Amino acid sequence: MAKRLLPALLLLCLASGLTGCFPEYHAPRYNVEDRRILVLPFREPGERSQDWYGWSPRGEKLVDYFKAWVSQNWSPNFVLGDEEHRVFEKVRDWRSKNIESGDWRRLGRDGDFDFFLVGDIVRFRLQQPQDINVYRGSSLMSYRLIRRRTGKVAFEHTLPHPVTYGDQDMMPITSLDRNSADRIERGLLQELAERLGKDLYGYYDD
Repeated sequence: MAKRLLPALLLLCLASGLTGCFPEYHAPRYNVEDRRILVLPFREPGERSQDWYGWSPRGEKLVDYFKAWVSQNWSPNFVLGDEEHRVFEKVRDWRSKNIESGDWRRLGRDGDFDFFLVGDIVRFRLQQPQDINVYRGSSLMSYRLIRRRTGKVAFEHTLPHPVTYGDQDMMPITSLDRNSADRIERGLLQELAERLGKDLYGYYDD
C-alpha cells in the first residue's frame, strides 16, 4: 500500500511545485472575450474639438495605445477599416446634444459588431498643485461598453484612483520643457491604456 502511494505523492508534490512557476491570471472586470468592439476615440471634457462628439488628440492616442497593448497580449476583435470609418463619420456629423440609447442603436445599424467602447479622460495633469520643481502627471478616465443592437450600456466604470507618471518611485521630472511634457503625457496615456486593457481582457502577473 505504502509503495503504491509513494509515486502518487511524488507526482502531487511535483505538480504543487510547478504551479508556482506559472504567472497568476487576473480576471477582467468585464470579459469581452472575442466579441467585436468598435472603439471611439475618448473625449476630454474642457478641451476644444472640431467635431461635436468631442474626442481629443489625447483621446485618439489613448485608443491607439489601448489597441497596441491588447494586440500584444491577446487576440482582439476590433472593428477596423471602412466599417470603422463609416461609423466615425456618423458620430462626427451628429448634431444633437446627447447620444441616447436609441441613437447608438441607429449609429450602429449598418455595422456587424457587438459593442461600442466610448470613454472620457476625466482629468489630465502634468503637475500636481502641491509640487514644486517636480512634475508628476496624473489622470483619471471613465468608459462604457454600449451594446450595438440595443444601444444600452452593458458595462461602465470610472477609475477609483488616478494613474500617475513621474512620481517619487521613478526618476522625477524636474523641468517641464516640450520633451518632458510629451514624456509625461505619453506615460500617462500608456498607463490608462494598459488599465483599460486589463479591465476588459484580464492579465497575467509579470
